Amino acid sequence: MPVWLQLAAALLAGLAAGIMGKAFIPFLRRARWCEPLTKKQEDEEASGEQLRPNLGGVLLCFGILAGISLGFALFQTAVRTELPEKEYLAGQKQLLLLLGQGGILALGGFIVDVLRIRRRLLYKVPLWMQGLAVYLVTLGMQTALQEEPSLLRTLYVAVCWMLMQGMEETDGGMLAVGTVQLLCIAVLMLAGMLYLPALYALVCAGACMGCMVWCLHPAKCRFGSTGSFLLGGTVPLLLLMTQEWQACVLLMAVCLVNALPRLLRRPSLDGSLAESGMQPLGRIAVFAGAAAVTGAVTLLAVH
Repeated sequence: MPVWLQLAAALLAGLAAGIMGKAFIPFLRRARWCEPLTKKQEDEEASGEQLRPNLGGVLLCFGILAGISLGFALFQTAVRTELPEKEYLAGQKQLLLLLGQGGILALGGFIVDVLRIRRRLLYKVPLWMQGLAVYLVTLGMQTALQEEPSLLRTLYVAVCWMLMQGMEETDGGMLAVGTVQLLCIAVLMLAGMLYLPALYALVCAGACMGCMVWCLHPAKCRFGSTGSFLLGGTVPLLLLMTQEWQACVLLMAVCLVNALPRLLRRPSLDGSLAESGMQPLGRIAVFAGAAAVTGAVTLLAVH
């Protein structure tokens, strides 16, 4: 797949997400579409701090749709004729699976965000129940596309989704780690000639970078459940498509290490670093750097 095609799709995704935030975030502020304030946030508002809306994930969705639309159109023109029909149809089915699962999860996250903003979310749904919903959505999409459903592989997606939700404790934490993971996945897929899933991974990485302008600490807009649900489901599903078990284990190691203390009813690693006084950007750099190291090890192990 031509490098110019990859760059064009990823660049458009990033620009679309970044530029949309210029108009979308002020609109959300005027409409007061923000989560109920904590005591600390009320003090910040009193001191002149602007409220942060909670629908930053919508920017991610917009960027992905823009990037994949351009990328797929260019792919049809530049690459389609060079691929055997069987490979093209398999890639098309994988792309539909990614778009379908991501769309459903993003819609579910959007509903959660709206309910939280409108103070209608009276009960906190346990994380394992949310993971079960992700499991059923992924399994349902595989069945709908007549893919051979694998209960174990689908369980991997649900567990990894739950692990990734803990990366959003710091504004932009999941975006930073997810971007590194997506770039590593794209390299693996391009090496394995999985062109359409690789294009999707690059578009998602570009959209994440566009979102960082607004959602990275100090955030002007919170990433919200819309974005975290979508990104948390996309990364493990893409990893499974690489069919490399080393990648499936190593690239999720950062999220696993961050979440492990919670099994002992202790703060996550990110929470512990925050309690120790480490600044948010420092914590984000630690996790993104760790993801980059595991990504490099993954690429060396696979190749």
